[in-house]
Order: sequence, then structure tokens, then C-alpha cells
Amino acid sequence: MLTVEEFDKLQIVLGQEGKPRQQVHSFPLTTIIRCGECGSMITAETKTKYYPKTKNTAVYTYYRCTKKNPKIKCSQPYIRDKDIEEQIDQYLSKITIPEEFKDWALKYLDYVNEHEAKVEQLSYKNIHQQIEDTREEMRNLTRLRIRKQIDDELFDGEKRRIEKEIRRLEELLTETNRQADEWVELMDETFNFAYYARLHFEFGEDPMKRYIFSKLGSNFLLKDKILALKLKKEYFAFTPEYRKQINPLGLDEKRLFMLQKNNLVPTDLSWLRDMDSNHDRQIQSLSSYH
Repeated sequence: MLTVEEFDKLQIVLGQEGKPRQQVHSFPLTTIIRCGECGSMITAETKTKYYPKTKNTAVYTYYRCTKKNPKIKCSQPYIRDKDIEEQIDQYLSKITIPEEFKDWALKYLDYVNEHEAKVEQLSYKNIHQQIEDTREEMRNLTRLRIRKQIDDELFDGEKRRIEKEIRRLEELLTETNRQADEWVELMDETFNFAYYARLHFEFGEDPMKRYIFSKLGSNFLLKDKILALKLKKEYFAFTPEYRKQINPLGLDEKRLFMLQKNNLVPTDLSWLRDMDSNHDRQIQSLSSYH
């Protein structure tokens, strides 16, 4: 049996045109970005331009607002895919780990992992001790019942209470272990993203570009051909602003900040708040449709 492609080729050989089929295009940034003027989603389309002098054609991809907000007459223009990808590259460049900074970044992650492991170990021991204490309380309760120092009603009520507390502590212990595993995974993922994302976005296929762009942050807005987004805070640790606060040649314990739980952002955000608030104001100005 002939395939569709073989059938079309055969029709051309026989002097007949194959059945025209719609070409499917891939747009990696659609359904992620909203228009900063009307709040509608950003879509994409291709346009083919013919150049008579060279008798060549070129296909261009444009992103534009779907203009589906009936309350606002949106005036936003088209933007070429290359132009918006250049802006994404600028965002990625801010979090990309330079080669000369890689060794420090690895030391930084080791330091954070070690600190987090100590915190998790203390938490684990504390919960485990509470479980043992509660089980001892159950054993004491049973002794009292055997000696008939308490009646059945009191025994049953206290037994249910203690069993409920043991289940709660065991669930808390499981959750603590899960959070520890997620923390290690977050650290590895964050470092790999910061180190490779820019390269993969430049040379990767559309699915890879889409993945990287969506992982970069949130609240993606496009207005007046300017892309704004809220960068994920775990990536701030690799920005030039953060690297200025620390010694890239080694870990200066006096200048390293303690880290918040499940976050790479230092607890002292005095220098970071200004940068973040400026970006929030930019987001707010673009999202005037709310």
C-alpha cells in the first residue's frame, strides 16, 4: 500500500498534482504569554513573502495578540519571533552561569545542600523522638488499664487520641523525607537549568524552547513589543546582582546568607527587593487591563 507521501510523488510523476495539505507549524511560545494591553493570549502565525528580483520566497513567523477581549480595542502590533526570542535570550543571559563562575556555583550548591541536610536531620530526629514518646505514652496507658487504674471508657478515648497523634507524626516524618528529596532535586534542576538553558534555547528544537521559556518564570506579558516576566526566585542566586554580593573565588562564610526553606534566595533580601520591586512595577504597568 502506498503512503500519502508516495502517492503525492506518483501523482507528480503522472503529471497530476497531489492533494494539497495544510502545513503544520510549531510555535513554542503560544498559550504562555498574555497581551499586556487587553489580557488576551498571544498567538502566532506565519507569512510567506515573495521576492521578485531573486524569485525566492521567505517564511516569517510573527506573534500577535488574539484580541479576544470584547471590552478593550487592543492596539498591540505584531512582533517577529526572532525579536521576542532575543528578549528571552537576554533574560536567560542574566541567570546563565559563566564558565569561570561554575566552580564557585558548585561549591555554593554543596554548601546549601550541606546546610539543608543538617536542618532536615535535626527535624527528622525531633519528629522521630516525638513518635517514640507518644508510643511510650501508649504503653503507659496500657499498663494503667491492665492494673485497672482507669476504666474502659477513658482507656478507649485516650487510645484513639494517641493513635491519631502517632499517625500524624508518621505522616509528618514521611513529608519531611519527601521535602528533603525534593530539595536535592530542586538544587540539581536549578543548577542544570542555569548552566545549560541559554544554549539549549538557542540551538534546541521548539519543544525544548517551550520548556525552557515556561520554566524561566511566570506572569508572561507582551506589550509594545516588550516581553516582561517574573523570574523564578531560585534563579536569583545566579544573577550578576547576587554574584556581586559574594566572593566568586571562594565561600566567605561571613558574607554568605542563610537560605530560606526550599529557596535559593538569601534571607536578607535588602539588595534583592529593589530589583524585584522594579520588575514588579514593570509587570504592573504592562498588566493595566486588570
